[in-house]
Formats: sequence, C-alpha cells, structure tokens
Amino acid sequence: MITLRSARRWLQRTPGRCDRDSVVDLLAWPTLAPMNTYNGKVLIVREDGTEISVTADLSIYHDGLRTGWNGTLTAAPDGLQEVANLAEGRLRFPDGQEAQFLRPDISDWVGTNQLSIIGQDEAPF
Repeated sequence: MITLRSARRWLQRTPGRCDRDSVVDLLAWPTLAPMNTYNGKVLIVREDGTEISVTADLSIYHDGLRTGWNGTLTAAPDGLQEVANLAEGRLRFPDGQEAQFLRPDISDWVGTNQLSIIGQDEAPF
C-alpha cells in the first residue's frame, strides 16, 4: 500500500524524477491492499443442495471506496465439470459460515482448472 511516508522516501531516493505534485497524484491512485486471506477447503453449495468440494484462495481487499473479497477456486478434475459453468453460487466454509459469489467470466477455467470469483456478501473469513 502506498502511504505518505513511503511516497516521501521514494521522492527522496529519486530526486529530479518527479515533483511534489506527482507524489500527490500517486497517492490518489486506488490501491488494493490485502488485509486478510483464506486458503483451504470449502464447499460450493448448488441450488439443488449438491455440495462440491474445492480449494479456495481468497483475499479481502480495500480499494479506497469499499471493502470486498475475491479469489480463485480450484476443483478436483472429477468435480470441474459440475462447477465449470456456474455463474454464481454459495460457498460454505468449514466453520459453517456461508457467502454468495459471482463469476465475472465463466470461461476462465479453461487451461487452469481455476474459477475466478467475486464475493457478494461480507467476507466470511
């Protein structure tokens, strides 16, 4: 995350490259600073109640305007077909908490076996 202190240090190390206004512009850019993560097993719970085990790599982020969460889900090869075309779903964590997610691109799994998701509720981790 860019802070005023780190920007000042950068400016001191790079004299002549930018002026004070450039540092102010740099600080105005939104930054994604992960604050918390979850890496582990979760269940995708389908509308019909079917549960599919996947491995989740999720992060909470703050973009200056709001806090949200996103990440990837990796399905076992035998479970990939069941989740490949999901546009949205619900995750159940080992502690029983649940959260809704959306997939911005349902073709993202091709070649990676990973599904990119965006959380729709508060982060349950």
